[in-house]
Amino acid sequence: MNYKKLCCFGLLILSSVLLAQTSSGLSDVETKAYMEERKALQSRFAVAQSKLAQKPEESPAEAQSKMEEVNKDIDQLAQKALSYESGRLSTWKNEGFWTVSLKSGKTYSYWNSGPSAKFVVQKLEDQLAKIKTLKVTTTGPFKKPDINESQKMLDAIRAAFELDIQLTQMAKQYLGR
Repeated sequence: MNYKKLCCFGLLILSSVLLAQTSSGLSDVETKAYMEERKALQSRFAVAQSKLAQKPEESPAEAQSKMEEVNKDIDQLAQKALSYESGRLSTWKNEGFWTVSLKSGKTYSYWNSGPSAKFVVQKLEDQLAKIKTLKVTTTGPFKKPDINESQKMLDAIRAAFELDIQLTQMAKQYLGR
């Protein structure tokens, strides 16, 4: 069974678990699944990159082909990450979401004070903007700048998922959601 089929199979199995958890509230399970997919893709990228050696434009066709395959998968993951995180951003960016009613009847907002959610949400927005502006080359021959852009994209995707996890933890800890 090849890697793509294995990943798809694993994501299908997780989908029922994810649906149950995400329909009842915010969950980081799906985010963590995407993080695992990104981590596996990072490993594949490292292998493909090493095969391109010092002068990527002079590398054998097979190495160029592997990098093309990996870059197409990076581009697909970037699109999935944008779609997923943009949907979650609508929840995170809602100031009312970060407001809690205390037993004393007063309300407290974590949006601007305490561990400010607004600051983390802004960082997430910045990462999503970075993902939108980065372009991964999906056809060879690949040169060092192309490889660097692919790594930048993987790093931006990782940062977006990490910020999502941080917001999920803040929501659980401070809001009990």
